[in-house]
Amino acid sequence: MRIREAIEHIRHSLWFVPTASVLLAAIAALAMLALSNAIGATGSELPVVFGAGPEGARAMLQAIAGSVITVAGVTFSITIVALQLTSTQFSPRVLRNFLRDSSNQFVLGSFMGTFTYALLVLRSIRSEDESRGDAFVPGLAITGALVLAFVSIGMLIYFIHHISVRIQVTSIVASVANDTLGTLKTLAGWTEPDPDRGWQPAGTDSGAAPPPPSGAVAAGHPGPHSDTL
Repeated sequence: MRIREAIEHIRHSLWFVPTASVLLAAIAALAMLALSNAIGATGSELPVVFGAGPEGARAMLQAIAGSVITVAGVTFSITIVALQLTSTQFSPRVLRNFLRDSSNQFVLGSFMGTFTYALLVLRSIRSEDESRGDAFVPGLAITGALVLAFVSIGMLIYFIHHISVRIQVTSIVASVANDTLGTLKTLAGWTEPDPDRGWQPAGTDSGAAPPPPSGAVAAGHPGPHSDTL
């Protein structure tokens, strides 16, 4: 039970997916740098690979890293403020559901992963006048940074749409209701009734009553509530 609770706590936390994204981005950056070194410093053999010089590569990677981390900080700060205002008006579970939302975790992870990847590739660029040897511009790795930058732009557009939908009143009420029903089902062991079986008291096993034969009402006796009807 403790292991299951720990797994659920990690899955619903905001730090796990971004941390894993940072580690994966670091591994991907090292792999792309090694591949770039293997096929050539400039990647001139591949026409789709970034082919600018060291200064241009540095400027582009600095722009990617700086813009991604700035957008992530500003976007999530404004979102947290909006969710705090929404939680005071409707339910304190709004902020908790935001932290547990896997979409928000993956968006933040994409930003952090792109930032980490760009930094690691940036530090590997060498100019000719440096004392570490010949110039080195990992064109394939820089192309990967460009791809991640466009992915981050797409994730930002999706995040804005996702948050604008989640803070609507109908979405908040539905989310809180589903969370409450899920908690009640877990605590009480309640299951959905079988629509074919119908309702019956617990512990009984009654079959379906056969339908009466067809016919028509021939006569009736007025009861005590006939005037009310």
